[in-house]
Amino acid sequence: KRRSWRDRLARPHQPGPVGPRHRKRARRHPRPVPLLRAVAELIFTAEKAPFPDSIIALNGTGKGLINNIAILSNVAPSYAPTGQALLTVSILGLHQNENLAALVTAELQTWFGPAAKNYRHLRTDHIRHALPEQKPGHKSPGYLKLDNTWICGDHNTTASIEGAIISGKQTAEFLLASL
Repeated sequence: KRRSWRDRLARPHQPGPVGPRHRKRARRHPRPVPLLRAVAELIFTAEKAPFPDSIIALNGTGKGLINNIAILSNVAPSYAPTGQALLTVSILGLHQNENLAALVTAELQTWFGPAAKNYRHLRTDHIRHALPEQKPGHKSPGYLKLDNTWICGDHNTTASIEGAIISGKQTAEFLLASL
């Protein structure tokens, strides 16, 4: 049975290759565990998607709270209530400000104009172990083999969903080549 958008919001699935369990597993291997970055994810509904593309819009200004915005309903319309759009806004770090949603809504107005004033904040998720910390110049082969264990994930490439996919693909290719 398909879960409704309300069910998905009520019980989010937050997969990730790194985190407390990864840290415990990594203690058995002679490889440093990456430092992890926190992210706040704010979820909004809107009467209309502010842009039609299935992309992640990045903040390239270096100013403001917002790091990126994705319109999930542009990818999967069933994620949003009928006739509405579902937006996610990512902010780096942990934020305990009670007015965070209002601050983000104000910043969204600078991105998308006065229509953003009517975006409805549904919830905020504070994800402590969201992404591995990677400094400029970080280099990694995309996979790691320790004993008979192949390790992949965004901590081995770039800290992103794309990095996790690339690492998984490279690991699978090297694993298949070794058979």
